[in-house]
Amino acid sequence: MEPSDDSVREWRRSVPKTSLMVLGAAAFVAVGAAMAFGPLGDDDSITVEVVGWVAMVCFSFAGILGVRQILSRDPVVIRVGPLGLHDRRLSRDPIPWDDIDGYYVQRIQHQRILRLLMTPEAQERNVHSRWRAFVRRTGGPTVNTGGLSPGFDDFLTAVAVWLPPNPPKAR
Repeated sequence: MEPSDDSVREWRRSVPKTSLMVLGAAAFVAVGAAMAFGPLGDDDSITVEVVGWVAMVCFSFAGILGVRQILSRDPVVIRVGPLGLHDRRLSRDPIPWDDIDGYYVQRIQHQRILRLLMTPEAQERNVHSRWRAFVRRTGGPTVNTGGLSPGFDDFLTAVAVWLPPNPPKAR
């Protein structure tokens, strides 16, 4: 567990954004039900009925996940501090700063992510086993603050305190 130090910064799930996602999922479940059972469904169309059922199942699942996130005991997803960078989605424990060779900001469809530069050995030590193959294929672990509060700029500033940026070398 990390020390309770003023230098430790935290990024939490945004309850308003997650609540909005749950409300959107509920609306799509209602539309799916209307397609499957009645007003929006054509009496003779099996396609509309199937689409309605698929919408109800998929969006119910998304809504349940959102409610689960809202009710989670620990809403902290990312911690940055003296022990390292800890993204609960990526690793069990903080990734020590010594294991991170650098980082750079990558933009994917209008969203910024932080790509960590690490040796394969450091990735093996620090990344959850379920993500290792994906991380190897994509060029290293990434950290995304989408849906978290505060935002990416604050995250980048906090990381820069502990580790200078290291853009990838031109090939």
